[in-house]
Amino acid sequence: MAAISGFAQKQMINYSLGLGAPTAVGTCGVGLSLAAPTSVSGTEVASASGVTRKTAIFSTCVLNQSFATLATAITFSPLSAAMSISGIHIWDTIGVAADAGNMMWYGLLTAPKTVASGDSLVIASGALTVSLV
Repeated sequence: MAAISGFAQKQMINYSLGLGAPTAVGTCGVGLSLAAPTSVSGTEVASASGVTRKTAIFSTCVLNQSFATLATAITFSPLSAAMSISGIHIWDTIGVAADAGNMMWYGLLTAPKTVASGDSLVIASGALTVSLV
């Protein structure tokens, strides 16, 4: 995942320069994007489409390692409408209304994924990496 949101940039800069301490995220939620997400908008799929953010568990980032990887698979199913998924985003909330909470990370899929009504979309363990480089 290539990009950090404006909210997360602010949190990291303030923390690293001693200007404030962010509140730790309890549970990360991964959502799906219909268009290219940006640092301020996830273009999140509406929950009426049968999609809500799913809990994401990542490996711990250790010293001299600038990334964390999805530790368990995430399944979005069943989708109640046909759609083309362009990207994904990570939020500080799960199972809430589209665009509620704070987006932390975002990125495009390698190629858009077209799904039909009733399909599932799976992000496999190890298939999502969050990196600062």
